[in-house]
Amino acid sequence: MLLDGLDEIADTAQRRRAAAWIAQQIEQYHRTVFVVTARPVPYAETEIDHSRVSKLQMESFTREQQREFLQKWYTATLPAYPAAQVQAKTETTLAEIAQNPSLRELAGNPLLLTMIATLTLAEGALPETRSALYDEFYTVLVRRRADRKGVSDPLRSELKDAVLKTLAFAMMQAKQRELPDAEAQAMIEPQIANLTIRHEQPDFSVLKHIQATTNLILEVSGNRWAFAHLSFQEYLATFELHQQQQQATFAWADVVADTWWAETLRFYAEQHDATPIVRAALAHNAADAFALADLCRQVTQRLDPQVRDELEQRFDAALEAADENQCHTAAEVLFAQRFSVFHAWQQLPMGTELDTTMITCAEYQLFLDQARRADEYYHPHHWEEDMPRFARGDARKPIVGVLFGDAQAFVDWLNRRDTKGWSYRLPSAAELEQLPVPVEVDRSCWYTVADGTGQLMQLSAKREQQIRKQLAADGQTAVPMPAEITNLARALAL
Repeated sequence: MLLDGLDEIADTAQRRRAAAWIAQQIEQYHRTVFVVTARPVPYAETEIDHSRVSKLQMESFTREQQREFLQKWYTATLPAYPAAQVQAKTETTLAEIAQNPSLRELAGNPLLLTMIATLTLAEGALPETRSALYDEFYTVLVRRRADRKGVSDPLRSELKDAVLKTLAFAMMQAKQRELPDAEAQAMIEPQIANLTIRHEQPDFSVLKHIQATTNLILEVSGNRWAFAHLSFQEYLATFELHQQQQQATFAWADVVADTWWAETLRFYAEQHDATPIVRAALAHNAADAFALADLCRQVTQRLDPQVRDELEQRFDAALEAADENQCHTAAEVLFAQRFSVFHAWQQLPMGTELDTTMITCAEYQLFLDQARRADEYYHPHHWEEDMPRFARGDARKPIVGVLFGDAQAFVDWLNRRDTKGWSYRLPSAAELEQLPVPVEVDRSCWYTVADGTGQLMQLSAKREQQIRKQLAADGQTAVPMPAEITNLARALAL
């Protein structure tokens, strides 16, 4: 039994009732396999409570899967191309994706990779942001498709544009993924009331024509209409949202903590001033709203400096908060920042990327707390026994005193968390040599050698001398040279 799109029930209470109903069906039809799909965040709010339920997360395409997908897509789309030309087109597209951090993040999604492939057949460079990708793809489908085919279209692209955007925003406000035909027609009536072709051809359906010429909306079972993908509805709704923002008629406070609106607000922030979204999210003071505010800060090009400063201050306070849930929410935001396209990753050969910054105490604390629930302990060895977390004020500081086995456990934990098809490991010595290191290095980091054991990146001579003096002052006089020990990390921490 396949139940697709639990998250598309927008109302949380209704979604909980649906989840409870599904649990009942699982219990009653216990020999039937049930597969339920949903986006992660809405599902987390309304999990299906049943002992037989196992949660799986859909991973992103790996680079090899992207290559296979593109090769098959070009083969199907360009049947006149010989195999060698298809292969060359595939490699060219992969190279463009590899050179663009934003596209690398998007290309793991099958729908977005299809959009990228479609745009490679049009003129011009590939877009660099998610909203720009949707904008270009939308333009190709609505404005250019008829022109390319040389077909006379009775509906101007401007009219299709108005109909689709009106419908998208109305469906977002109604929290609906599908609409009955009568409701959809009523919503778009102002745009099509005086349309000449409706008088010439009484049976002419604007929605069916837009479906036939763009494939952006679909007539589904029961004479109902839906966008081909929810993300198109979310993207197109931003245009009417912007109009209402200019007229000061949209209530941001009503949507910033509502997961139904999260993707639309992200699209909006990429295209417009994110100040009203971030300000409303800060006033709401909920975990989801806080995460949304930081995401908008990352993707927007316009944000009031005072609002940005307030967000940073609130974020720092959350990282240091006594409440564990608040700390974890803020730490998850830190992780989201680290693995976003805006982070300082250095490109290495063979598709490898090297993080150029240290793991912070707040990020490592999230790992510690989750491991502790499984009776696993990886605390830095210089922490006191009654010290379950980092010292106050250290949230953004690099974690120190981590043993090699602990560092490997942290990497394994990262790999279990990953949903984008990436794998993580400690760097090799050769990879670290490509990292631009300051002359005065005051911390060391682990790397692996050929036999799988760990070594520490060497410190500058001056800094090593300073550490030795400090260790001697603390009574740690019998500390050998770094090259002679495996566990310099503990000495550094002490």
